[in-house]
Amino acid sequence: MTGPEVSGQSYGGVPFSDRQHSRRERLLDAAVHLLDSAGTSGVTVRGVCREAGLNNRYFYENFADLDALLDAVVDRLEQGIVRRVAELLTPGEAAAADEAIAIMVSAFVDDPRLLRILHTAGDPALARRREALLLRSVAALGPYLAAAAGEFGRADPRMLETAGYLLVGGWSDTLWAFSVGELALDRSELVEQLTALFVGVARSIAR
Repeated sequence: MTGPEVSGQSYGGVPFSDRQHSRRERLLDAAVHLLDSAGTSGVTVRGVCREAGLNNRYFYENFADLDALLDAVVDRLEQGIVRRVAELLTPGEAAAADEAIAIMVSAFVDDPRLLRILHTAGDPALARRREALLLRSVAALGPYLAAAAGEFGRADPRMLETAGYLLVGGWSDTLWAFSVGELALDRSELVEQLTALFVGVARSIAR
């Protein structure tokens, strides 16, 4: 009988840390698949391990509980979006509004799993994570929205944060609707409309 693996041991020339990382990635892949296909009701320790082809003990080697797993799933998908945006942006150059929005649309729509998972209806665990992502996104958007308003005057600080929530919340729902086929638009039309709305909001908060 083979005993539990010990940190620092190497099997077949593969260090323990590499094997552990590989198992973690398999568990995350399995969790993303189950969340996307069945929602949180389909995510159990046993179900994730079965999907990943791993023994249950490897789950607890990587995650304290299912809540920690959900955090890791959302973090990984969010970081994937961030990397995608960074790849599409031209280093050292500020993108025009339509180019920036086209990049955002591409990043989310090419892999819409984060949108679909965070829009899972009625799940409080994912709702908390969606709220946290909303807060981070609004904070990140603030300087860009202020700069866009600066083309028409100066951003009204009393409206800037409200406008950020309006745009980020609206974009999230709009991109989700587009990704599931609820909007009868092609991608270029979606970018054109989102750009017009962004410029309109920027103009309206300038004074």
